[in-house]
Amino acid sequence: MAYSTGMRKEEILGLQWSQVDLMEEKITLRPEDTKNKESRVIFMQGELLEVLRFQRSLRDQKFPNCPWVFFSDTGEKILDFRGSWETGCIEAGLCRPLTDERGNSVKDKKGKPVLIPSKLFHDFRRTAVRNMVRAGVPERVAMMISGHKTRSVFERYNIVNEDDLKKASEKVKVYHQEMANVKDGHNLGTEAQRRPIDG
Repeated sequence: MAYSTGMRKEEILGLQWSQVDLMEEKITLRPEDTKNKESRVIFMQGELLEVLRFQRSLRDQKFPNCPWVFFSDTGEKILDFRGSWETGCIEAGLCRPLTDERGNSVKDKKGKPVLIPSKLFHDFRRTAVRNMVRAGVPERVAMMISGHKTRSVFERYNIVNEDDLKKASEKVKVYHQEMANVKDGHNLGTEAQRRPIDG
């Protein structure tokens, strides 16, 4: 959910079924649900929508009275998932060795390096913002989806890398070629329109 929408961890953990409309395919966050105290609507597509449909089915089967979208093995609200996050990151290889103040690797009782996650859950928020911008979502709309109130904070999440710069260069090249074609009178429609008519 964080990867697709940029929702904050607290917004996800506090999400209740009363805020989710699977028919309209949208989530409604009330002012009291958000960090900046502003309501927002998030539409769901693809994998995210399927995950929430699965969660609803699971809830209906196991804990029909549970109001929470994401719940524990006992049907209670999840308060923290740090342990699960750390385990998942380590199993996925998204980890690094823990080091002491001298930079030496810390070992466990068996002499193996102690591993810690190299990713934070909050990194999903940054990724969601970048993906929206790269997909062509206007920045103002991306800010509304992710719940960023100010442009300065949004810009800290909208990180530009070398791949972005390369794609920008390619887009400018295509633009220049199109403009040159217009100036030279070569922009005469589609290929089919330019083909001579057989008589």
